Amino acid sequence: MKKHTSHLGILALVLLALSITQSVKANLVTNGGFEMGDFTGWTQSGTTDFTGVSGAFFGTPPHSGNFQAFFGPFGSHGFITQNLATIPGRSYFFDFWLANLGGPANFFAVNWGASTIFSLTDSPAFGYTKFTFNVTASTPSTPLQFEFMQNTSFFLLDDVVSVPDSSSTFSLLGLASLGIAALRRKLSPLRN
Repeated sequence: MKKHTSHLGILALVLLALSITQSVKANLVTNGGFEMGDFTGWTQSGTTDFTGVSGAFFGTPPHSGNFQAFFGPFGSHGFITQNLATIPGRSYFFDFWLANLGGPANFFAVNWGASTIFSLTDSPAFGYTKFTFNVTASTPSTPLQFEFMQNTSFFLLDDVVSVPDSSSTFSLLGLASLGIAALRRKLSPLRN
């Protein structure tokens, strides 16, 4: 009976460790693919004219799924912002897919917290392109902000993802594995 109980305990710990590992990989961004068909999870500010969420837009399908966001504020900048729950000092992987349907007379930037981590000015047209960054949080709530101005056409945005870097996942899994090994060793004398 004790042997069966100890195996169940070890199995429970393994499942707990795997569930912790899975939660660490979860996307921190709400509605990053705009699959709710709107800006749920995001706060719009600045110039919001000529912005929205759509399926195919002027013949360009979403990068994935059924929806994508489009941005074409004319003459001044528009923004979408989302506050992410972060841990100060922890690194995060962050990526998104961006397309530019028009030529120059445009601006695009990504702000993480109080820092601009990427920007384009007077960019030529380009199809959906993936942009990836490694960023570090300095506060428990980090604003992720996209900034747009497009005087001649539209920017398209899709599949915004932010997750803790993989070393965090490996650390948790390693820590859980050590705990399971220690528990197993402690339970070993009970088997006899």
